Amino acid sequence: MLPEAEDKMAPRAGAESPGPRGRLSNLAKGYARGAIEHLKIWHERQSLKRELSNLDDTSLSDLGLTRAQIPIFVSAYPLAGELLDLMLARLDLAGGMASMLHSTYADLLRTCSMCSKRGQCKRWLASGKIDEGYKDFCSNSWVLDQLR
Repeated sequence: MLPEAEDKMAPRAGAESPGPRGRLSNLAKGYARGAIEHLKIWHERQSLKRELSNLDDTSLSDLGLTRAQIPIFVSAYPLAGELLDLMLARLDLAGGMASMLHSTYADLLRTCSMCSKRGQCKRWLASGKIDEGYKDFCSNSWVLDQLR
């Protein structure tokens, strides 16, 4: 009996790997996706800045903002909202009273957007801790405690 001839078209063992060109292509695609996402966020920030800048001072005041706070508020988009949602989930408030009361959520979001301690917030949320360590840095802690 003759040994079977090797099928040249069959994938070889370990051929699942994309190889150097495939890995480079995947890396380039990842960078392109990241760049596109950054452009989308930049565009959304510019639109938000334009909308807020076009409001009169009374309307801005109704939102709890001053004209001088617009750049700070806009620069926090979308991270402040993401962190707030994570904080609400961590404290078992997601989907509860905080999300039902639009004005309360808006106040919490505005405070998060103006906060200079987003780094501490990100680290605490990433730690997975369920303690009350957020009270050391979170300007919203007293409201969150009332909602609990």
